[in-house]
Amino acid sequence: MDLFRRNLPQTILWACIIIYVVYFSFATVFRMHSFSAHYYDLGIMHQTTFNTYKALQTGDFSRFLEMTNTLGPEQIKRMGIHNDIILAFIAPLYFIHNGPETLLVLQTIVLALGAYGLFLLSREVLGKKEKLREWVALVLSLSYLVYPVMNFTNLFDFHGVTLATTFLIFMFYFWYVKKYRWSFLFAVLSMLTKEQVALTVLFFAMYAGCSTLIQYYISKKEKKLLPQLLFPAILAVISLIWFILSLEVIIPMFRGGTEHFALKYYGEFGESPGDVIINVVKNPIRLLQHVLSDPSIHYLRQLFGPLAFLPLLSPHLLAIAAPEFGINLLSESGNMRNIYFHYTAVLTPFIFISTLFGFQLIRDVLKKKVKSHLVLGGLSLLLTAGMLNAVFSYGPLPFAGNQQTYMFTSTPSQKEAVYSWVKKLENDSIKVASTGKYAPFFTSRRFFYDMSQYYTYADYVVVNPDEALNGWGKERAAPGYKDLIIDPDYEKVYDEEYLEVYKRK
Repeated sequence: MDLFRRNLPQTILWACIIIYVVYFSFATVFRMHSFSAHYYDLGIMHQTTFNTYKALQTGDFSRFLEMTNTLGPEQIKRMGIHNDIILAFIAPLYFIHNGPETLLVLQTIVLALGAYGLFLLSREVLGKKEKLREWVALVLSLSYLVYPVMNFTNLFDFHGVTLATTFLIFMFYFWYVKKYRWSFLFAVLSMLTKEQVALTVLFFAMYAGCSTLIQYYISKKEKKLLPQLLFPAILAVISLIWFILSLEVIIPMFRGGTEHFALKYYGEFGESPGDVIINVVKNPIRLLQHVLSDPSIHYLRQLFGPLAFLPLLSPHLLAIAAPEFGINLLSESGNMRNIYFHYTAVLTPFIFISTLFGFQLIRDVLKKKVKSHLVLGGLSLLLTAGMLNAVFSYGPLPFAGNQQTYMFTSTPSQKEAVYSWVKKLENDSIKVASTGKYAPFFTSRRFFYDMSQYYTYADYVVVNPDEALNGWGKERAAPGYKDLIIDPDYEKVYDEEYLEVYKRK
């Protein structure tokens, strides 16, 4: 009975992780099959991973990390857009199932496992002598599973960087318990998810080094200092080199010598990473104007509010994610300050880690006046109240204020017809163009063209006329569609309200 009682929190957690995986796996897959996913970014990610899978299957390694240019007809390497080569490590899973569903389910599983990483870290931080440590760890882990920010990230298509949420949690946990090889492994995996994550790993390495120095001088133990600093030093050097290589060598090389496309979002501060950093330091007033703007304040409130603003008690840990905060807050793209996309993936782990250390701080400050279990119990209630308020106010779960359940009830009239054309065009040598929401179904091929003037390179064009004329990206899709319907080189071979298929004559 005692064994069951001791393991009850962990049993509850694993049950909730399984429930989370089942629900969000179905939700994300059904979302795609209700034509709510898009070429940006599920279609892009799937085509790259599919081509890499084909490279492994056929030995044609010219297809390795290959995709069709989103803004042109030529074939390019994925690294010309983002250096998220984690996709190459995912590709072998396509031998099990080579559709985009694999990406969606994998993303859900990896995100859910982040809750277990938080549980393990919480137990270590709170200490073995803490009676409530298992239950407090459970509260923090369950809060992570219903955190609206993370849930929206999970729902929004697939992105390699989303996997970094869990990788960074385990990187921190294994460092904390001094299992440096495992920490290094998860740090490397994190850096492979997207180029800028290397900056966060660099800041973590600096934090780990400073923390080691402080603990060394406080403990006054006779252990040698240099061996303890070896891990953060090596990690700092590798992460810095990887970031510079990604921004200055790899991405420009695969872009034909031009700089990263996202630098245009920071034109106010400069045209290169170095210029941006220098100008941010030289212009603190302009920096504050960005941070204190109404959209930024609203964004930060949605990030910290669900955790009752407890992360702010550990600014030194939040500082690990300072590069990511800076990237999002200084961008001219409002999407990067919106919790409905994937731009919060690198922030989430450190928001929760900071919350945990906020618990520890308050407990330690009040330990002489209030029993620790009362402090932790009160903080757990405060966290639960903040999280439930956020969930019911703007979370996407079925019972929440902004519930996202349309994917379970939506039955588009063209669904069976789309499936039929997917079957007819399953030969991956057939070149296809389509509008955005049909793209995830037709990107299982080497050559795929987002609906635009470049439809002329395709053998078949699959179109939702309403999306082409009125949907996201209509600036490119509408002119292409208008040309298509009068193009003498193409004939319409299928026509219903939301689906038209054209074939090259």
